[in-house]
Order: sequence, then structure tokens, then C-alpha cells
Amino acid sequence: MFGQAPLERRTEIARHPRLTTKGAERLVLDHFLEVLLAKPGALAGSEALDQARREGTFTPAHEAFWSAAKHGLGEREGTKALGSRPAAAPAPAAP
Repeated sequence: MFGQAPLERRTEIARHPRLTTKGAERLVLDHFLEVLLAKPGALAGSEALDQARREGTFTPAHEAFWSAAKHGLGEREGTKALGSRPAAAPAPAAP
């Protein structure tokens, strides 16, 4: 169920689910990716990543990409590589 759909010139520009629990928060990992480029160490323990994993938006493909990037580039640069592409579109697997 969606509760918020802000409009600009009669065009829906976003869609946010209704939160039914008092004080509930919904963090969207995509909104934090620019920050993670500057502070990549913050991703591993972030609430946004935890929520994305629980909701299934941070998929096994994302986990595999992140793991491979960290292995090949190191922890910091590997995490920055994850932040340089949209969370919804992980890099294709190498042949």
C-alpha cells in the first residue's frame, strides 16, 4: 500500500509506502550511495543495507558483486565500486 505520491506539475515524481508503525523508518539504499563514495566504510554496518537485505532489494547478485570487488580492489575501493552503480542494477557477471 502506498501512502505518499508527491506530484510536480501533475506528474508523480516519487512513490513511498505507508508506514503503519509509530516512529517507523524506511531507508532506501540508493539514497545513500553518493555518501558511500566518500565514506565507504559506513556501508557494512548501515541500517539502509540491513533493510535492503531484509526487503530483498540488495540481492545475491549485489552481494556477489560487492564481494568480488572487495576481493579484487580491497575493502575501501571495492565498496566504492558498489556505490558507483545504482543498487538496482548490479554489474553483469563475468563470463
